[in-house]
Amino acid sequence: MFNGAIPIKYYLSLSTEECNHLIIGFSGFNGKESTGEPARYNYVKQLKNFNCHQLYILDSYEDHPCYYLGKNKSLDYEVTVMALINYIANRIHIPMSNVITIGSSKGGTAALYFGMKYSLGHVIAGGMQTKVGDYLWLNNYTRDTLLKLITGGNEENDRRFLNRFYDKIFFNPRKNTEYNIHGGSGDHHFINYGKPFIENLKKCRIPYNLDIQEYSDHGLIGTYYTPFLLNQLSRITGKIAVSQATLEQVGNELKVTCRISDSLKNDPSVRYAYYFFKGNEKDPFEKVHYSRANSCKIKIREAGSYRVRIYVRNEKGIVKIGANPIIV
Repeated sequence: MFNGAIPIKYYLSLSTEECNHLIIGFSGFNGKESTGEPARYNYVKQLKNFNCHQLYILDSYEDHPCYYLGKNKSLDYEVTVMALINYIANRIHIPMSNVITIGSSKGGTAALYFGMKYSLGHVIAGGMQTKVGDYLWLNNYTRDTLLKLITGGNEENDRRFLNRFYDKIFFNPRKNTEYNIHGGSGDHHFINYGKPFIENLKKCRIPYNLDIQEYSDHGLIGTYYTPFLLNQLSRITGKIAVSQATLEQVGNELKVTCRISDSLKNDPSVRYAYYFFKGNEKDPFEKVHYSRANSCKIKIREAGSYRVRIYVRNEKGIVKIGANPIIV
């Protein structure tokens, strides 16, 4: 818990090696807020093997989301969020230019908002809403509870107020923030909110990275946003992000394959090592030492269950990851 203007909950995971960046994770809707379901952290699991400083902040004001802003136009939540970001960044000696905000949907809105308003270094946002007033107007819970919580009312003028509030930030971009935007080609969030934002970046001659995938269901955003997120984080920080690790039987051999983010595929310093284990044994029965090969095979000696531990390293650090065990 961090106590600023109001208390907010957060989760901090510090890198175990030298790291020059801080990731700030903002949460989207969990879909059950109207039934009292508490807020959740997003993308912690997806980034658990990414060895970089990570700070995740919950969005919960009186048990409801407030888009990280606060109550009755006060912005008390926003002030506390920035106080926390500044506190952690100063503590671990990270400049604001090396802060990376991430999130999808509501979390993408917050990532974009804080990144732009406070001139943070990088934004990686997916499926965000830029016209938040319009979005909250769409159903009873978000209109009668969230819009009212944030603005103090749930009338037409409150909807317009919130739209104008965000317009001042989203449609006045600055060049000192890097924009990495993801969207689904048929997702109404991208169609209604993402495209106008991108068009304005073009108009203002602001560079950006855009990832558009072929999907329409907003509920699939986590599936499609995650690879883009990992690839951009790896590109920005230089640290390794493993996109896939598999262990399979091929004839009388075990084959392990490790795929890393596209941004590091041409990094000459990347090396892979593989430790093979049988059953629950603590010591590996075979080690394949570091090389540039992202896959290898070994002979199967006998029937049983097998697992592998993969080490991937480059000049920025090392990642240890496993693959699903198999029975042969």
